[in-house]
Amino acid sequence: MKKEIFKILRCKCGKMSYEDEPLPVAPACPRCTLQMKYSTDWYIKVSVDGKRHIQKAGKQRRQAESVLKAAHTELFQQKFFEPKADDSPLLSDALETVWKRKWKNNRSGQKARRLMEMIIEITGDIHISQFDEIVYDGLIDTLEDRELAQSTINRYRASLRTVLRKAKADYDFIEMANEDLQRIRVITHKEEQTLLKLLSESTFTGLQAHYPEMLDLLPCLLDTGVRTNEMLQLPWEDVDFESGLITIWLNKTARPRSIPMTKRVREILARRKATGSAAPWTLGIWQVDRIWKWLRREMGLEADNSFRCYCTRHTCATRLVAGGIDIYRIMKWLGHSSIKMTERYAHLDPALLQDAADVLEFNNNATNDQQAA
Repeated sequence: MKKEIFKILRCKCGKMSYEDEPLPVAPACPRCTLQMKYSTDWYIKVSVDGKRHIQKAGKQRRQAESVLKAAHTELFQQKFFEPKADDSPLLSDALETVWKRKWKNNRSGQKARRLMEMIIEITGDIHISQFDEIVYDGLIDTLEDRELAQSTINRYRASLRTVLRKAKADYDFIEMANEDLQRIRVITHKEEQTLLKLLSESTFTGLQAHYPEMLDLLPCLLDTGVRTNEMLQLPWEDVDFESGLITIWLNKTARPRSIPMTKRVREILARRKATGSAAPWTLGIWQVDRIWKWLRREMGLEADNSFRCYCTRHTCATRLVAGGIDIYRIMKWLGHSSIKMTERYAHLDPALLQDAADVLEFNNNATNDQQAA
């Protein structure tokens, strides 16, 4: 049988192949040119009743040869694939454990649960011990066949890693793929002016009657950097005009945070409060999405898929960085759980490195002065 013993050659982009004669150095990926990586273990492959079965055999080829020989022998005796008791939990049981202990009380946990449920739909509700590199590769292939972005597939990976880790199962083979930094789309000041002009000067009727509310919502999103859902669900009791703070209690990380209001945010919310409305906003997230699609079309940016309402959060972060606010305070402002999530904004403003360049320039001038003397 062809390639009955092999190692798995895998790239972070998802490209994978079975190699029975691994090279001393893993080759570059033909799809993305990144360096590929061989699996640590050898695998064997046998067929039973026309169905392919792949099993991890060990870190040495001779171990795999021994296991394959035993497999052929036991297969002949019709014992090799007899079901054995598996004491490890099912994926669904492991999911419920993580849900109760970690995900239940935060919004990101609710999304992670949905992603994990979709994983189970693809792989089947198998035992944790059965979830190996082969099953994982099949899962990733399925997600890529659905033309999902690597950033989206990474959310699946993260949910799966959490479930496997909490179940004390092997998860080292799950590696996050590189995400394109160009996804960080920032709204320029000129684009902001265009957006506000479109919303203020256009006439909206019928199904577009709610569009003018976006004229107030957009500046509040830009100046607070909160997630759109967080702003839309904000109650009046969490807006403190006396202290000038907005408090976000229910959020992605389940960590409440308070954000100072800028002058225009305070004025907008005070004006809306004076109308006697039950809540600051009446828009739903689907209505905001529809308004944004209209704005993109009016601005001729239909092909720019990165120009989304979420850009307001990126824009707030980059404006804070450009203003000289340190990354740690921006992390607290945005409500990030890790400084790594905030550091991705630091590269967007090369001018921030000018101080470092000035220091080097000063030293160079000092050296030149000494040489001249």
